[in-house]
Amino acid sequence: MPRRAYSYLRFSSKQQSKGDSVRRQMTFADDLCKEHGWALDDSLTLQDLGVSAFRGKNKEAGALAQFLEAVKSGRVCSGSVLIVESLDRLSRQDVDEAYETVRNLLKAGITIATREPRRVYTPEQRNDMLNILEWLFIAARAHEESAVKSMRGREEWDQRRKRARSEGRPYGGRCAAWMRLTPEGYALIPERAEAVRMIFKMACEGMGGWRIARWLQDRSEQYPPFGPSGVWVEEYVRMILRHRATVGEFQPKRRDEGGKIVQEGQPIPGYSPAVVSEEEWFAAQSAVRGRRLRSGRPGEKEVNLFTGMLFHARGGDRLSCKSQRAGRAEKKRYPYLAAYQKGGCCGAGQRFRYEPFEAGIIRTVVELRTKDVVPPQPEEEAR
Repeated sequence: MPRRAYSYLRFSSKQQSKGDSVRRQMTFADDLCKEHGWALDDSLTLQDLGVSAFRGKNKEAGALAQFLEAVKSGRVCSGSVLIVESLDRLSRQDVDEAYETVRNLLKAGITIATREPRRVYTPEQRNDMLNILEWLFIAARAHEESAVKSMRGREEWDQRRKRARSEGRPYGGRCAAWMRLTPEGYALIPERAEAVRMIFKMACEGMGGWRIARWLQDRSEQYPPFGPSGVWVEEYVRMILRHRATVGEFQPKRRDEGGKIVQEGQPIPGYSPAVVSEEEWFAAQSAVRGRRLRSGRPGEKEVNLFTGMLFHARGGDRLSCKSQRAGRAEKKRYPYLAAYQKGGCCGAGQRFRYEPFEAGIIRTVVELRTKDVVPPQPEEEAR
């Protein structure tokens, strides 16, 4: 049986996908397998395209992490070959981390074949001093290159942030989906800006994110969706309502030493064209917070006048209104009040018809007199 070989492709920037990197790495893997008689196994998709190895993201959650787990679990058996263009494709972390990645693979019985330099490192060679020195040299050079690029990149972005604060110049090419970058700066896209204004208008009128998204989706020809999903969804509507870019504000961000994105300084007001005013933004936030005091979503086939007000007396589960057919032969749907909360003492079978309950409550309310619900005045109590 020929030895199984796995090709691992990685490059740091998505812009590199436009170049020759992928073709070059794939061609090398094919040629090497033909040369040594290995069988290239493509059952594992080992591609970290646009994933940096400087902080070990590919080893923590990328395709390389999947390969290491497959080696550990025995999915990739000892004696297999891992083909990479260079050892720095595996790691650009500091020397200790990079060397440990290579050594652990060799200790697991995995042969590593590289193009630059043209080498085949076998598990039996893991204690060879010349190989160790070569690995350490490659790791040190790769880490230093990435560290220099990272430093220069941070300096460049620092200058961009300073120019954004002092001159109002665009921070980068990316912007909110309702804007575009022009030679003069950011400009609103009219039809998208109109959709954002409508979202704020409906939110101020008391509509929730789900109803707003549904309303816009029903009128998608008038308000074409521009979110990543291609349709109007509740979460994207809520994101727009929270986004301070709608009032023209921008919050610069940066990566800390651990690679986490954090805020950099105070927000920049007036950075881009505002879609809504500050008053409209705060009014929408107030309306959203007010809705949190209420619960439940309007039913599609039933209406519940007591949403969020009724609870099961024994278990405390919230009662919600659900419609259900009276029988298989019946076409009419009847609404029921029932407790469906998981873990409660009330089962789905403990339900009662909504319509008689509503009629009884309304009949009782109609019979109430003013003095039954209004607290007595001090002079009346004295009598």
